[in-house]
Amino acid sequence: MQAYQWMRIESLKNIRLEITVPGNLDLYVGYGVYVTIPATGKVGDTIAVDKKYSGRYIIAALAHKSTGGSMTTELQLMKDTLQI
Repeated sequence: MQAYQWMRIESLKNIRLEITVPGNLDLYVGYGVYVTIPATGKVGDTIAVDKKYSGRYIIAALAHKSTGGSMTTELQLMKDTLQI
């Protein structure tokens, strides 16, 4: 059981994403967020969604930063599978 748990944790490190969003104090480590990533090409007049990397990510680390009158939240996200 311990080996399976270690493998599962290591597989989460395969896909990493760092993003900055407007300040949100409701987010916490372990929370799941849905991220939509645009594709590199267009379909007509609309921007297509990258179905491979878009999806649900788990927050691995976060930092709330306040500068002047604005606040941002930096998220480090992880995902273990790709949508094909």
